[in-house]
Amino acid sequence: MHIIWENLTAMLLLLGITATLLVINANNQQTLAESTAYYLLRNDGIAFMDLIKRDLKGATEVNSYSAASGTFRFETFIGNETTASTVEYKRKSADQVDYIHEEGDSTWVETVQLYQIERYVNGSLWGGSPSSVADFEMKALNEQNDTLQGGDDLGNCRKIFVYFEMASPHVDIKAVDRMRWETTYVPPSLSETAIL
Repeated sequence: MHIIWENLTAMLLLLGITATLLVINANNQQTLAESTAYYLLRNDGIAFMDLIKRDLKGATEVNSYSAASGTFRFETFIGNETTASTVEYKRKSADQVDYIHEEGDSTWVETVQLYQIERYVNGSLWGGSPSSVADFEMKALNEQNDTLQGGDDLGNCRKIFVYFEMASPHVDIKAVDRMRWETTYVPPSLSETAIL
């Protein structure tokens, strides 16, 4: 009887240890998945922001923009080019994603429209963002950081404000659902026109 009792105790102890190890392993896998999703989302955002930064570095003139349609067109020198190119960013609908939020006893679903920001150089599609942009805005600003409305007013553009938000396509991962980037660029060529 004593041997049966010891074997039963050993089995229960082994089951308890196995269950604990399985829970720890599942938690580590979830943490790894969350870290990976965060890393991928951050890298996509940084890559897109770098693309915008390279384009705006040589910006000489803002042609037009519309916050409603998500378009922004400007003249710029890309890299070491000696002639200006027309670059346009256009927001295009891509998909929708549903996020389930839980707080206490209440649960609600948030549907987020996703976009892809297409980048056109001299009228040809030439890159852009991943199709996980939840919000995108570029605005022309004057020296006092006032938003310019367009038309002749764009000749007073000295700064360009950029804001975008990317949504994680991994809705089952709770660690991060969206990341935001916001900055104001002061392209040297736009600032120099104020001196001339």
